[in-house]
Amino acid sequence: MSDTPRTDKEIVGELLVFASFARKLERELAAVTEQRDRLVEALLWAKKEHDARIAVFAYAGPVISAEYERLGMRLMEAKHNATIARESALAIVKETKKQQKKTTH
Repeated sequence: MSDTPRTDKEIVGELLVFASFARKLERELAAVTEQRDRLVEALLWAKKEHDARIAVFAYAGPVISAEYERLGMRLMEAKHNATIARESALAIVKETKKQQKKTTH
C-alpha cells in the first residue's frame, strides 16, 4: 500500500464497487431464497400427497380385501350352484331317457 493519501474520488469509487457487489450478493441471495422456498413448498406438497395416499391405502386396503374375499365367496357359491343345477339337469335327462325307453319297449 502506498503512503500517498487517497482522494475522496478514489474512496467513493471503492465504496461504490463494494456497494455494487453487496447489491449483487443480495439479489443472488434473494433468488436462491426464492428457489429454496419453492422447493420446500413442493416437498411439503409431495409429503402431504404421500401421506394422503398412505391414508387411503390404509383404509382402502382392508375394504378391498374384504370385497375381494366376498366376491370370491360369491363365485364359489355360484360355481357350487351351477354344479348342482348341472347335476340336476343331467339327472332329469337321464330319468327322461329311462321313461322314454320304458314307453317305447
